[in-house]
Amino acid sequence: MPTHSLRAVSIVAAILLTVGIGAAQAQEELFVSNAGNDSITVYARRANGNVAPLRSLSGPATGLSTPSGLAVDTVNNELFVVNGSNNSVTVYPRVANGNVAPLRTIFGSATVE
Repeated sequence: MPTHSLRAVSIVAAILLTVGIGAAQAQEELFVSNAGNDSITVYARRANGNVAPLRSLSGPATGLSTPSGLAVDTVNNELFVVNGSNNSVTVYPRVANGNVAPLRTIFGSATVE
């Protein structure tokens, strides 16, 4: 029996209530946060089996640090990622691909309640 390595993933399903091309495109995608390798992968909504992602977000410029949750804003075409290791939220263009720096990062002692 082959040995498979397991990776922790967090999948967020969102109900998208907006109308427009961006919303339709986002509804056809499944965003996955991969805590084990500090990446976000995006698949076709109906993907099945051993398929490659449509795109992935990873690398040192991304600031991803054990991503543990995400949300997609279809109105502003942005992707929000919660980073568990450094207690931050990083924001990217919804269609970001590769080693892309965040548009902005929320972090610091003032953000903790």
